[in-house]
Amino acid sequence: TKRAPYPTGPGSYAWQDSHSVVLETDFRDWTFPPDQVMKPLGSRKYMFSRQITPEIEIKLSLPQYADDIFAVTDANRGFLRQWLPWLDHTKSADDTRDFIREQLHRFAKGEAIHVTIFYKETVVGVAGFNEIDTVNGIGYIGYWLAEKYNGKGIVTRVVADLVTIARDELNLQKVDIRCATNNHKSKAIPERLG
Repeated sequence: TKRAPYPTGPGSYAWQDSHSVVLETDFRDWTFPPDQVMKPLGSRKYMFSRQITPEIEIKLSLPQYADDIFAVTDANRGFLRQWLPWLDHTKSADDTRDFIREQLHRFAKGEAIHVTIFYKETVVGVAGFNEIDTVNGIGYIGYWLAEKYNGKGIVTRVVADLVTIARDELNLQKVDIRCATNNHKSKAIPERLG
């Protein structure tokens, strides 16, 4: 990846290649909420954004996406409930916003990366590294997608891109994807990717 660094603030810089924009910074001096400090870089680009296909994009989850993420979560409760134990604890957009802020703090410490999945500029799900174990070089990937967007190859492409990030940017040695044995759609993704 060819990096073109440019300053974004004290102690930080961003780099951009043909399909991604990433912030590299020392977050210790940042005050949250991050939507006040993470400013757009170019048209619709934020500090971490990857255009996977012309229709699929992932962006670092930010508090301003909470309403849309919660709306997708809420509309898909019946479908998602069977696989996601946390679902019943998420009762409002504020719960989602609090979760995103927690994930941003974990991102700042290099412990996790939570991204929002956009399909044709619409929020359709989330994915990311639920945990990054730098000691053992393992990234634990998780994901969920709104039911009506299943079967379009969206999550397969997103996970393939996360594997690339794990290898090329995080220098991880292993990616771990865990899902229920009877969740055949979710299980098919790592099987497809090998």
